[in-house]
Amino acid sequence: MRPPPPVKSRGQHFLKDERVVHKIVDLLNLADAETIVEVGPGRGALTGALVDTGKAVVAVEPDSRMIQFLTKRFGTRLTLVHDSVLNVKAADILPARGGRAVLAGNLPYNLSGPILGWIFASAAHWRQAVVMLQLEVARRLVASPATRDFGPLAVACALDFSATKRFLVRPGAFFPVPEVTSAVVELVPHSEPPIRVDDREDFMRFVHALFAHRRKNLRNNLLAAGGEAQWCERAMATAGVDGRLRGEQLRWQNLASLYRAVCPFSGNFTHGS
Repeated sequence: MRPPPPVKSRGQHFLKDERVVHKIVDLLNLADAETIVEVGPGRGALTGALVDTGKAVVAVEPDSRMIQFLTKRFGTRLTLVHDSVLNVKAADILPARGGRAVLAGNLPYNLSGPILGWIFASAAHWRQAVVMLQLEVARRLVASPATRDFGPLAVACALDFSATKRFLVRPGAFFPVPEVTSAVVELVPHSEPPIRVDDREDFMRFVHALFAHRRKNLRNNLLAAGGEAQWCERAMATAGVDGRLRGEQLRWQNLASLYRAVCPFSGNFTHGS
């Protein structure tokens, strides 16, 4: 059976470079893993190498053409889930006996943000995740505080994972060839996150407010998000944070202190997370 052609509207760029495949597999810490979940297997370049590890592999794929192709190629050696990963609960595709799994995938450029959100939301299930992303997204994912690329994506990730950019992947490694460079990023659960929050949704609403307009300073962003001038000033004074700073200039302790100071008023925010 010939492999199905890519569909532009799905953002499909199929990995074809075996060297990249093996580098991804080498990054995976499979010693104690029971299951590998692959997001978006496509034509199965990475899938084949994952199956060859001897571990149980579950591949989540929304394209029915790819499901048919992968079924013929791998048969019972691969468990296929025909759906978008965004519609799937991690617990439903992992063994009932529990145990954390590893995740791998070449994420479609047009859905990388939502899929990363899915990985964060299901963090308790993963002992490691190795994903390929557009380089621009990878930079924002691994960004440290007080750097240009620091923002909501890095903050959301850091609540559960330590993110490390492992290597670049040139456009020629894919078919069709994309216009951008990609990067492989490894996510590993924290032993101790840089910041702890009780209400993740409320905290991320606050973070999105701080970064809503990157050229505006903290004070103006809080005001634009529904804050009142009086309590904005009081919160920043309590936190010891200069309201003239921009969001990407904050460090973890600044972010934590300002959130605690703003907490009593955060329900006033109109900017969603």
